[in-house]
Amino acid sequence: MVSALSADDQEIKITGTYSNKDYGYSVQLKDGLSGSNLAPPAPQHGFGIDLKPGSAGYVWVNADYDALMAGSVERAAEQESQRFAGQDGVRVIEDKPAMLSGLPAREVILSNPTGKNRVNYVRLLVAYRKVSGEVGIIYVIGIQQHTMSAAGEAVFSSVAHSFRTVPPN
Repeated sequence: MVSALSADDQEIKITGTYSNKDYGYSVQLKDGLSGSNLAPPAPQHGFGIDLKPGSAGYVWVNADYDALMAGSVERAAEQESQRFAGQDGVRVIEDKPAMLSGLPAREVILSNPTGKNRVNYVRLLVAYRKVSGEVGIIYVIGIQQHTMSAAGEAVFSSVAHSFRTVPPN
């Protein structure tokens, strides 16, 4: 369910099922869990979940058309990892095959072993969906935290397990 917070707010609160027909996916949020995204006319690629207000803990779901022409899940995961390495100073410590709603995916974990940055842990689940006659769609479920926490990992896992693809519009 998507509900507006108020006429003056720029964010939309996400509870229950989030459906994105443009990019062909849905996510079911557990009871008690909520996320948000910017209200239209902002682009509607996905949403985020603050793990603890005021902290660096954040889970997000995002989809984009393959504008950089990655063409594969491996290249898409590499591009996404490089973005975080550049902005947060983390480095890849694990990169392995995975699945997301039946799509081939890569699970990438990035870390800063010094622990001195605002964000020292990033986990990405990146999937690539080929679309006949068009560019593909890149799906990313991610978490960033100052340090890895069991509570954050539980939210990430819940979101990833409930992710489902549907035909895009």
